[in-house]
Amino acid sequence: HLERAVETARWAREYLRENLDAPTWESGGNFVLAEVGEAGAVAEATQRRGVIVRDCSSFGLPGHVRITCGTDSETDRAIEAVNAVLAEVQA
Repeated sequence: HLERAVETARWAREYLRENLDAPTWESGGNFVLAEVGEAGAVAEATQRRGVIVRDCSSFGLPGHVRITCGTDSETDRAIEAVNAVLAEVQA
């Protein structure tokens, strides 16, 4: 179980970094830190789409959100939601 969980997180981190329409930071954990502009607004908008990301303003990173690695379908859903919100903000 542990090996499968580690491999899933490794895959999801790389997949998120390759497919998000936002700059990301390398990570060794089960999440990716993405630079999205107004983190609070992005977090609220993705939540309205049914995807919860962590606004990192309380960590001193008001322009970043943390996206936790999940299963293939959860990761695809997170990417879709974040990219849609970013496209709306940039439009």
